[in-house]
Amino acid sequence: MSLSQVLLVGADTSRARAYATAIERSGLGPLHGLFYGSPQPAVPAKAREGQTVEGLWVPLMAQGVADIFRRNGWPISWVGGAESINDPAVVAALASSGAALAIFAGRGGEIVSRSVLSQGVPLLHMHPGRLPEQRGSTTIYYSLLQGQPCAVSALLLAPEIDAGPLLASRTYPSIPSGVDVDVSFDCAIRADTMIGVLDVFRRTGNLPAPIPADPSAGQLYYVVHPLLKHLALLALERKGR
Repeated sequence: MSLSQVLLVGADTSRARAYATAIERSGLGPLHGLFYGSPQPAVPAKAREGQTVEGLWVPLMAQGVADIFRRNGWPISWVGGAESINDPAVVAALASSGAALAIFAGRGGEIVSRSVLSQGVPLLHMHPGRLPEQRGSTTIYYSLLQGQPCAVSALLLAPEIDAGPLLASRTYPSIPSGVDVDVSFDCAIRADTMIGVLDVFRRTGNLPAPIPADPSAGQLYYVVHPLLKHLALLALERKGR
């Protein structure tokens, strides 16, 4: 199956740029794009972006999604005036897209509504934490504070937070030296896990079989306190990454 039946939906975020460039690099395209908000300008690249560092490829996120799609000749559309995936115009565009799968790349903290989830298009989300143990936000820092490797869980979104069918889980034992944690590393491990799922989808025409998990298990983590984040980064520096 071609990724021509796959839709990347979101805003022009670092995550969307990372996903698009990861698909470009993997040769898994073509890909369709459905975006809301305004196209954003190019930004200076962070250190180590566009490089493979200690075995992890760090996507280059300097260019906007419009430029990435344009240079690949991939179709892209923008929903003018919409600022969220929950906007009725975005919901209508998703419903009429004919996509077999959509990859969610919205803004941080954006909660997908039941209206979106009822349109018959599965939404793939890469959560930066081990599910079902780690639900919620900024779980990378909680992993560091607990002395555990960081992980990404690929799941299909459901109305409950981080409780949809779990399709894949990957562990990343270290954060490469010189790589920004908040943006570059976070996007890199999400994109890496995503490519694994999409490769299965392209080869078989199906998503990976769901991994048995108890959605009621685990803990809901909230946005990490700045002091805890600082302590986590200090611990990371002491370990020399």
